[in-house]
Order: sequence, then C-alpha cells, then structure tokens
Amino acid sequence: MGAPRGWGGPWCNSTVLANEPSDPYLMAGYLHKKLALSHTEQRKITFDVEVDFLANGTWVHYTTIDVRASTTVEHLFPQGYSAHWVRLVAKDNATTTAIFHYN
Repeated sequence: MGAPRGWGGPWCNSTVLANEPSDPYLMAGYLHKKLALSHTEQRKITFDVEVDFLANGTWVHYTTIDVRASTTVEHLFPQGYSAHWVRLVAKDNATTTAIFHYN
C-alpha cells in the first residue's frame, strides 16, 4: 500500500481571529510535509506555526511565516521532521486558507 499521503487543513476561506489558534492538525506518520498559506486581505498577514511533539497539549513555536496580499506561501518542512500535531496562529484578523500536503 505504500507510505501514507493526504492533504487538508484547519482553514479553507475561514474567518480567523487574531491570536486564536487553529484546531490542531495531525502531522505524525508522514515523511514529506508542506504547508500552503494564503488569505484575502490587502495587507501582509503574519502566521506562527506551532507544534506539539508529545500530543500532550504542550505547544512550541516552530516558525513564523509572512504572507503578502494576493500570494500563497509554501513552506516545506525538513524531510523527516515530525511532531504529533501542528496548529497555526494568525497575528491579525483575516479570511485565510491553510492546507497541509503530506506524502
């Protein structure tokens, strides 16, 4: 059957409030991971990516991603990078899409 693969995310044209974390999204069990982030605002929006390594609710900062207006930013996680859960936090209110691609 091969390695697991899939895609999805916590936001799809969703109204996101500043500093409120997304629902957690599963990250464990996939070798290659990519995040695509976009929004509909006419200004830059900054997002923090947080991970929970032990699935115990302890969230740590992984990276910060800036997304300019009318763009999609793709972030490739290092090959083999693993945490159990991932979530996102927008620094401003925005209508946002965040999709993870795993294979």
